[in-house]
Amino acid sequence: MCVLRHCDNPRCIRPDHRFLGTRADNVHDMIIKGRARYCRGEENGHHKLTEQDVQTIRQLLPWMEITLIGELFKVAPSAICSIKMNKTWKHLDPPTDSNEARYTVNN
Repeated sequence: MCVLRHCDNPRCIRPDHRFLGTRADNVHDMIIKGRARYCRGEENGHHKLTEQDVQTIRQLLPWMEITLIGELFKVAPSAICSIKMNKTWKHLDPPTDSNEARYTVNN
């Protein structure tokens, strides 16, 4: 259980401003009150790819195997698959025409 506040003032000690809730209630309360921060893409401190990398990956997908693209960008094939399925990096616009991409891979 969590103690939540109607007033959202961490210093508030008034008992009538507090109520009990679950962690899910706490998250829901945070979202509806506009205090949620979503770090996506390069804003996420754990990112391994840049926005440019993702655009390049999307353009390479029709011509290269997922495992090879993963090796090229030093990420797991599941990361490439998530980009392909638009599960991650979906805030970026997909490429307009994949035929415009021309890349030379240097080993």
